[in-house]
Amino acid sequence: MDIGMVIIWIIFVLIGAAVGQKKSRTLEGFVASLLLGPIGLIWIIVTKAKYRCPKCQGAIEKSITKCRHCGSEILDGPKQKKRKKGKLENEKNI
Repeated sequence: MDIGMVIIWIIFVLIGAAVGQKKSRTLEGFVASLLLGPIGLIWIIVTKAKYRCPKCQGAIEKSITKCRHCGSEILDGPKQKKRKKGKLENEKNI
């Protein structure tokens, strides 16, 4: 195996880990790219992202509003946070 091939393989591993990190699958992206190279990279690109409960870090689906592990309410991004914050501010003004 020549040095060029090793460098290309390392690049696949780093890209796989970076893509995996964006999807909360860093280890899976690293291992898949390390063992399978370009096939592992393609696999991590097409897999769905994992979502985690902000309170207990349990794996959850994107569409749920309540964590099945700890029962905490799941906020669905910045819009819902702003809406809830706006309600609290309005209630304080009344």
